[in-house]
Amino acid sequence: MALRIDTHEAIQQLQDKGYDADQAEGMVEFVLEATDDLATKADIAAAQAATKSDIAELRAELYRAFWIFSGIILGGVAGIATVAITLAAFVFD
Repeated sequence: MALRIDTHEAIQQLQDKGYDADQAEGMVEFVLEATDDLATKADIAAAQAATKSDIAELRAELYRAFWIFSGIILGGVAGIATVAITLAAFVFD
């Protein structure tokens, strides 16, 4: 975002301080270009909102992954227990 200044007034003030017209115009142009990419409060707020949204989405994905892997582990344990009980019944019968 460029600075919101009265460029004519800024050039006039620089000329009053001893700069010639070309120097004053160049200085004002330089300052405007140098500050063109500064972030505004709105830019920062939008970035924060996007980050919070991304974190919430990631948190939901992690919870889904947790429940999926928990089911896989419990299913594996149940399968091993079933095999162990079946083998025990076969061996001790």
